[in-house]
Amino acid sequence: MADRYAGNGLRKNRKGGFTVYELTLVLLIVALLIALLMPRVVGNIRLAKESAEIADTQTVTVTLQALLVMTYGREIKDDAGNVLYIEDLTYFDLKDRSNVKLTQQAYRAMEELAGTRFGTVEYIVLENISTLMQFRYTTPHGSIVDYIRGEYFIVELY
Repeated sequence: MADRYAGNGLRKNRKGGFTVYELTLVLLIVALLIALLMPRVVGNIRLAKESAEIADTQTVTVTLQALLVMTYGREIKDDAGNVLYIEDLTYFDLKDRSNVKLTQQAYRAMEELAGTRFGTVEYIVLENISTLMQFRYTTPHGSIVDYIRGEYFIVELY
């Protein structure tokens, strides 16, 4: 009678666990979920990087604008207490405001104003002696961001 319920004997030898088919099905479901979710995760990472670089560039914009206004108002001084003029902080011709470059003294003043380290400002275009119109900024991470009349554009993302 006991042999009748034993079947063909395979049941006695089978231990607990999953079959190959069950494991394959689970792996296919996991792979499908990863394939569906991966583009969304990668897209969010890129968006987060862009947002961080634009926020960094906004800090540069505010600091640079404050530096220009304070220099115009003769409020910025060097370590020796001498008043700094716009000519001390930039390399440019007063008649040609289309390619202004910052001196090392300007970077030190900006970092002191903002309390943080900055990347590199490649060029600045001024509307007048104390108003920013456009600039290109290379962040400490290596991204390049353009500022043009209040808008920010990612040129290259790290």
